[in-house]
Amino acid sequence: MMRMEGIEIRKLANNEIEVEFQGEGHTFYNLIKEYVLADERTEFAAYRIEHPLTKKGRLYIRTRRQPELVLSDAVARLARDMEEIEEFCRKSLEERK
Repeated sequence: MMRMEGIEIRKLANNEIEVEFQGEGHTFYNLIKEYVLADERTEFAAYRIEHPLTKKGRLYIRTRRQPELVLSDAVARLARDMEEIEEFCRKSLEERK
């Protein structure tokens, strides 16, 4: 299992947050962006990867209020969904034995 190298909040002001997830590429950024956009408090979310070989990117979020809470909630929903996927796969594989 791969581990994230780190998280750095590059900006937190009013209704905006800019976050860098070190060592992550398009797959992770797009996934977390979609979870952020699913929150009705989100006005805008996008990410940018500086160069695909460096895996340096940033996630930009603008919300109606508390962008750090919106991001935290999105991460929590993603984690729950991943646990459900893991459980589904585990059960499916056990049934094939």
